[in-house]
Amino acid sequence: MRERAAVEGRRSAGRRGDARLLLVAGFGLCASTSAATIVGVVLPVGGPGALLVSTALAAVLGTAVLALVTLHRIGRRATEERRVAGLREAALEAELRRLRTLAAAQQALERSGTETDAWDVAVRATELVDGGVELLLASPSSSVLFRVAVTSPGRSPSHCEVGRSERCPAIRASRALVFETSESIYACPQLRHRRGGPCAAVCLPVQVLGRSVGVLHVTTRTEARPDSDDVEALGRLVAQLGTRVGILRAMERSELQASTDPLTGQLNRRTLDVLGRQLDEREVPYAVAVIDLDRFKVLNDTFGHDVGDAALRHFAAVLRREVRAGDVVCRYGGEEFVVVFPGCSTVEAAPVLHRSRRALSEESSRDDVPPFTASFGLADSTHGIDFEHVLRYADRALLRAKQEGRDRVVIADPADHPGRPTERAVPQARGTRQAVTPEVSPARPGGGAPRG
Repeated sequence: MRERAAVEGRRSAGRRGDARLLLVAGFGLCASTSAATIVGVVLPVGGPGALLVSTALAAVLGTAVLALVTLHRIGRRATEERRVAGLREAALEAELRRLRTLAAAQQALERSGTETDAWDVAVRATELVDGGVELLLASPSSSVLFRVAVTSPGRSPSHCEVGRSERCPAIRASRALVFETSESIYACPQLRHRRGGPCAAVCLPVQVLGRSVGVLHVTTRTEARPDSDDVEALGRLVAQLGTRVGILRAMERSELQASTDPLTGQLNRRTLDVLGRQLDEREVPYAVAVIDLDRFKVLNDTFGHDVGDAALRHFAAVLRREVRAGDVVCRYGGEEFVVVFPGCSTVEAAPVLHRSRRALSEESSRDDVPPFTASFGLADSTHGIDFEHVLRYADRALLRAKQEGRDRVVIADPADHPGRPTERAVPQARGTRQAVTPEVSPARPGGGAPRG
């Protein structure tokens, strides 16, 4: 747009110059005719000869004047055409650069696997303008804006300190706002009194699925403010960004739904199988606990399924609170849970399970859930050849806990093979010694009892 305005300005100037040249040519012709007449009077030639001499002289002088004016006009036209051609070429190059940048940004956004990658692509693509760029985003749970990316800070007068999304005019208006100078009465209050002095700015709200989640803030010098083509290109970039982030969030929600149990919010069995394979492939030592709520069918039949669901959610919350930050809680199915302790042996995992069992007992007087207990079976990666095998050991230990009276932690006995012999050596967890604490006893070989 700026280049087109310059071209039109050059054309107007050229038309004004042509008018001046025609005026000069008219004055030149008049002057040459007057000069020829004077010469005819002065020369000692009488009669028709004087008239012929003066006419010839006027023609020569007029032709010379017209030739000079024409040559000057042609030269100016050629110069002007070169200037216009240069401006047009610059405008085409700028438009081509915008299109290339937007195409590259689109490809980079399509390859971005996380929101952080997408934000970074958008900020790097703002080379469309010569200025400082900031990306401010609000967290999902609040309207506080955080600066997640910034580029070319040396060219930016200073950072935007808007703080909250409801204070940002662009977010409130849900459209791009252009401020030609921070000194204008219509300028955003956050632009005034900046350390670098007066500036121009463009603020574009970032919308994801129709909701404004942040703002792309561009500041430049007032004499280098973005034109309408730059603003349009930035708007297309922000739209591409919002679309990609919306897709990433939808994919994340889909993956979360596929990997978690909707009732308790914990991981599901399919995700646990993937985790187990990863632990085996990386040869990471681990402990596994299989947990079952005692007499859950009786609780469900007596108090109803709503109370049973509340009991499952309560137990999942107790487990999640008592285990370590890196431990994994999974609802394995029904009233059965599995906890994986990466980098642990049964010696280190048993106290965590005992603490969980005790916390459940202490919190069993909730109004919405009647008292209930749980039984725990525990094994580690020294018991089997892979995750599935270790899980079977823990399951056999859980059956033994049920058989011995429930509400206890039982550690698997390596001699109690669950149907598969050990075929290869496995990484040794720290501390392979069996330990028995109160309510913790090693599983003994023998048949299992029905769970309940």
